[in-house]
Amino acid sequence: CFRLQEKISNMETDEKVQRQALLSTPVRSMSEHLSIPIVPKNLENGYHEAEEPKEPQSAPPALKDYGNGDPKLKKSSAEKQQENVDALIDCVAKNLGYCEGKPVAAFTIYKCLLHWKSFEAEKTSVFDRLIQLIGSAIENEEDNDNLAYWLSNTSSLLFLLQRSLKAAGAPGTVSRKKPPQPTSLFGRMAQGLRSASFANMHVEATDVVRQVEAKYPALLFKQQLTAYVEKIYGIIRDNIKKELSSLISLCIQAPRTMKASMLRISGRSSGQTQSNHWQKIIENLDILLKILQDNH
Repeated sequence: CFRLQEKISNMETDEKVQRQALLSTPVRSMSEHLSIPIVPKNLENGYHEAEEPKEPQSAPPALKDYGNGDPKLKKSSAEKQQENVDALIDCVAKNLGYCEGKPVAAFTIYKCLLHWKSFEAEKTSVFDRLIQLIGSAIENEEDNDNLAYWLSNTSSLLFLLQRSLKAAGAPGTVSRKKPPQPTSLFGRMAQGLRSASFANMHVEATDVVRQVEAKYPALLFKQQLTAYVEKIYGIIRDNIKKELSSLISLCIQAPRTMKASMLRISGRSSGQTQSNHWQKIIENLDILLKILQDNH
């Protein structure tokens, strides 16, 4: 019992000493506590547990990296241009018809090429795509309606290019020199058709056409377009010649030698038959004329 009391007394004495020591120690301010460095505990991989990982000073801000993670969010200008060309080809491949007598496809193509500055480009694939489109569109050479539609669009687009493009170093003014007069019948017919079709278009296209200095791809495209205008016109001409040639041959056949009585009967029958052939010729020409008028 004596030993127990002695231990308790010793414990009370030690407690008093500790209390006095705590009271005598000055209390540090909060700022002093915050300024005390934390000693990091080194781990095996060298990472400090108490430290926060720091970004390198040369790292750009997070906002500057926006869109770099997903390549779909950032497309190159070439890819965007390719998408624009694809959209144009898909659009003009359909029959877009006419607006106030002007072919919509031709003016759409011209405005896109002008907006994309394709005429001034040293290298572009849009002209090859358009030539391939025209070639595929006129594969059926017996469809005069479709041929007339593309004749209207190609000739109108060619007209716009002739008024707009100039070779590098050429003066900006458009030459007013008249082309030589054609001597053949079909040449005069073609010139008359072009003059009638472009008479009003020249006035209406003044707000659309702009002079640009064309590079080689654009000048080559104009030459290819000229060839297609002549080709389509030639196909339509050959189609109508094929339809009329057999009828014309029936109209100029000479009657066979017969007796007078039989000749009179045959003459009346032959005259009626030839009249039917001439009527068929007129009907075919009227059909072609209607097709050309509908396609301006």
